[in-house]
Amino acid sequence: MFSTKVMILGSARVGKTSLTKRLVFDRFDAEYKSTIGVNILSHEIILGEDCANAAMRLILWDTDGNFESHIFTSAHVAGASGAVIVSDISRPETMQVAVDFCARFAAKFPGRPIRPIINKVDLVADPAAVKIPDFGPHRPLYASARTGEGVLDLFRSIGEAIWRRGFER
Repeated sequence: MFSTKVMILGSARVGKTSLTKRLVFDRFDAEYKSTIGVNILSHEIILGEDCANAAMRLILWDTDGNFESHIFTSAHVAGASGAVIVSDISRPETMQVAVDFCARFAAKFPGRPIRPIINKVDLVADPAAVKIPDFGPHRPLYASARTGEGVLDLFRSIGEAIWRRGFER
């Protein structure tokens, strides 16, 4: 089985931990507990047919949002195969931070997959009506850690992109 390190990055309180716990434990905890440092969880996923239905173990590095952009100068990001960069649709400033994080991760790790995630879509009546900033070449995906909407798809998407990249070298 192929194992890969995936960074979970973004501002504080955007739902990074909630997304990882939704994937790993299939549950949502409404009580907010701030991550201090880094939580590391792992989860096995089965990739799609175009990736030979391969099994992949995602090693998820759920980071403290208070690292802000300093995370890119820390040892935590070393060896990352890709990144999930999370923002909160109900807090537009977090989407701008996510745009910056996408650019910084791409600069530090050229060619490695990035998936910007706009989380908490369950909190707005019409997610399509929310102005989304330009993420450049990275098309944002939408998810809700509370309902589970889009969570497996987003992690499968980053896993498949990492798998494909491994065979392109």
